[in-house]
Amino acid sequence: MLGKKSKDDKKAATLAQLDADDIRLALQDWDASCIDTVIPDQLAMYSGRFAQWEHQLIAGFNLLFTGLGSKLQLLQCMECAHLLHTSPPSVSVCLVIHSIDGISLRGAGTQRALSILAACRFIHVVGSIDHLNAASLWEESDTKRFGWLEHIVHMYAPYTNETLVSTTWGSRGKTGAAPTAVSGIKYILESLTPTDLAVLRALGTQQLKDGGSMVEYKPFVDQCRKAMLVSSVQAMRNAIACLTEHGLVVTNKADQMRVPYGDHTIQHTILGLNPPAEDDGEGEEGEKEDGHEGNAIAESVATE
Repeated sequence: MLGKKSKDDKKAATLAQLDADDIRLALQDWDASCIDTVIPDQLAMYSGRFAQWEHQLIAGFNLLFTGLGSKLQLLQCMECAHLLHTSPPSVSVCLVIHSIDGISLRGAGTQRALSILAACRFIHVVGSIDHLNAASLWEESDTKRFGWLEHIVHMYAPYTNETLVSTTWGSRGKTGAAPTAVSGIKYILESLTPTDLAVLRALGTQQLKDGGSMVEYKPFVDQCRKAMLVSSVQAMRNAIACLTEHGLVVTNKADQMRVPYGDHTIQHTILGLNPPAEDDGEGEEGEKEDGHEGNAIAESVATE
């Protein structure tokens, strides 16, 4: 039965969700407190291979970096210190993609589009992967188009930036589908149509009333039609399809659905219910604007 929440779900629902800025500062403080000479040494060692890697790009290969630790700093040094300043004048473009196996890039369509770009004569791709089963992302045709030349680089660096754009802050829901990162919900809500937003909030409200369990589709459709949130069943289907595509709603084969986040996120981020104030001051509390990273970190370097 899906009606009851586990003890872990109940505990997670009571925990306050931190803003991306708070998490970023905490991770940066942690990194600063852990002085490690291994990372600079590894970076200095691999920097000596930049020229070799550039020649491999010119030869028509695309480079894929794997190994222990974050490769973000290494690829940034390669693109900024070498590709931008040492490459000969040309019309080629080097696309540097950090964590090409990241949540937001794992779709088959996205990977196919990237592989088509990688197969272009004047486009070079440099990517990094961290997941053990990242190779399973690509079909045989995609792998051929990518033409990867793999390099194992052990940086032993913490995954600070990767953690900031991960989806681990939100619950994955009963279906196991990966939802949109909590840090990106605000921006998606701003892009939704009034109808889609109203349906999402109605679903979140009903889910909270049901104790976090899955919501039955047909009764919820009738509820939305009675509340005049949608004009027809087809309009409801379109709204659910849009919300599912954005990762704000997950469904199962039993015609049930839910918002894949904890109670706190639904209340304060989606429904906009502010927590009670501790004091009754005359001034109004300003709203914080979240400065969030994107769900994928991608940068392009063009040499002229």
